[in-house]
Amino acid sequence: MLVALGLLGRELGGRAWRAFTHYQTPFAFKNPHPVAGPPLVRQVVIVLVDGLAYHASRAMPFLNELRRQGADAECRVGLPSLSLPGRAVMMTGAWQEIHGQATNFNPRPLPVEHLFQTAQRKGLSTALAAGPAPQTLFAPYVSERIVYRRMDPADSRDLDKLEAELRWMGEATRALLREREPDLFLLDFSIADEAGHAWGASSPQYQAAAQAVDEELRRLAPEIDRQHSVLIVTADHGHTAAGGHGGAEESVIRVPLVMVGGPVRAGSTGSAEQVDLAPTVAALLGIEIPASSQGRPLLELLDLSPATRRAVLEALYEQRRSFVDQYVGWLSGRSGPAPAPAAAGGVEARLGALAQRAEAARQDRLRREERARLAGFAALVLAPVLALAGLRALGLFTEAELALAVLAGISAALLYHGLFAAAGLEYSFSAVNRDEWLGRFFMKDMGAATAACALAVALAAAWMERRLRPAPLSALARVAWLSAALLGYLFLVRMAIVYWRNGVFLRWHMPEQSWGFSFYLDALALTAVGFAGVALPLLAWLAARLARATALSPRP
Repeated sequence: MLVALGLLGRELGGRAWRAFTHYQTPFAFKNPHPVAGPPLVRQVVIVLVDGLAYHASRAMPFLNELRRQGADAECRVGLPSLSLPGRAVMMTGAWQEIHGQATNFNPRPLPVEHLFQTAQRKGLSTALAAGPAPQTLFAPYVSERIVYRRMDPADSRDLDKLEAELRWMGEATRALLREREPDLFLLDFSIADEAGHAWGASSPQYQAAAQAVDEELRRLAPEIDRQHSVLIVTADHGHTAAGGHGGAEESVIRVPLVMVGGPVRAGSTGSAEQVDLAPTVAALLGIEIPASSQGRPLLELLDLSPATRRAVLEALYEQRRSFVDQYVGWLSGRSGPAPAPAAAGGVEARLGALAQRAEAARQDRLRREERARLAGFAALVLAPVLALAGLRALGLFTEAELALAVLAGISAALLYHGLFAAAGLEYSFSAVNRDEWLGRFFMKDMGAATAACALAVALAAAWMERRLRPAPLSALARVAWLSAALLGYLFLVRMAIVYWRNGVFLRWHMPEQSWGFSFYLDALALTAVGFAGVALPLLAWLAARLARATALSPRP
């Protein structure tokens, strides 16, 4: 049973991880009849400050000056709040479950439309200054490129070298801006993210990194003709105080969105979501909104005539109607797009109706899949119970041994959660400060489960020795194996509940992150307990010998 539980944990965990890191979106739709509004500016320059949290952006003097001269929005990012998924959201207008790049691993060209694609289709020039992985996302729709080299890990903990790298990035991007004058330019400054990982978002080094970016913005701004161009400054995610991102912590999902130039209304404020950037840029450049976009143009931050506003909203409606028709059709299991109901009312009312229709179809699909997973949930929960009952019927252990094993298994579960917290483990990607530390993080989880089980078994063996004087090795082995199996079963039950309610094998929707993370960590713990539990009788025997040696008085 222990070996079977270990193999089951490894299989379920491996399937969940592969589905997450190699996710293939089914929503790479095309818009057969795209509509674009009138161009409002000639050029849009997007400065993506990697890892810049909202609170840190408020302490940047020049950025605050841009806020006063233009628009200031508090923007919320999607989950997982990782770098590549965030960049994809900004340029596609689609959340992670739609655009398909769910992690920083396995970067590949985005299968859904993005701004570089629709801009080139309109005949506009495009440019990207970023590292190799972001370049991969948007290839081959970038006309001009600056590819940042990957820094040596030792250099990423040297603030002077980070600032020198930032100055080189600034010089290179300003030169490209002057010489090529791209119509759509996305440039990436990475220093804040490096400082966040190295020292945390509450550190002086992180604040210094933000100030260094502020100086580069001051040098960049004069290169942009604000009468005919718009400058946008935003971030892919923030950072926790200790360093790290990927989860739903408030400091991680709140980022700045500052716009200045062209029709941007000076002194305007608002709130936005990361998906709103792509349709806003599309409206500014007069290009098609990417076909799978779920965002909205931030019209409240722009000075537009009523006619221009209507044109932008009509372009948004045509894109959204095409997306929702195909989205609802896929969710409903139809081979083609679902027929749209008759539209009524103004364009904003029609957009609201489309949003309700998409959400209703999504919730209906989730409910149907949850019902379908009920049989799998029952099998995971009941099969080990039936196997244990069969072993008891064969007389392979006594009721007293089972009762002691149940107590030891519950104690081990409590010990595991104590060790989990003590080891700095959390059900969030933000607890893993760097991607390369994931393996270490997962090993800590497996070690906590093994140590908790071993300690509970040792205590049970010592108690048996004090009671039986001496405890037979066969009885110690049975209690040890039963204790490990029951701890593994507790992990399995929680995994079954998460699977039933959330669906952890990513196929089309992103499960709530803390639940998905807990499923994977429980699968690793189950694997460790299953395989390591086989050797626990030896530990039980040693604990019994130690209890015998330290006994203070003979048995009365």
